Amino acid sequence: MTKSTETLTQSGLLAVLLQRQRYRVIQLAWRRAQRKRVGAAFWNTLIWARRRLTAPELVNGPRHT
Repeated sequence: MTKSTETLTQSGLLAVLLQRQRYRVIQLAWRRAQRKRVGAAFWNTLIWARRRLTAPELVNGPRHT
């Protein structure tokens, strides 16, 4: 007699493969969002510093008449 080979669904491997794939997709999305947040914080810091250094300075403050 020959033994029939189980399918992915019957063996439970399909569930494992789909679970791993879902985990990887979530991890990649999280890493992408993290890089975006870090990059935004970096550029905001540079822009803030540049504006601070290049802003016109007030000599005696604003004049009110």
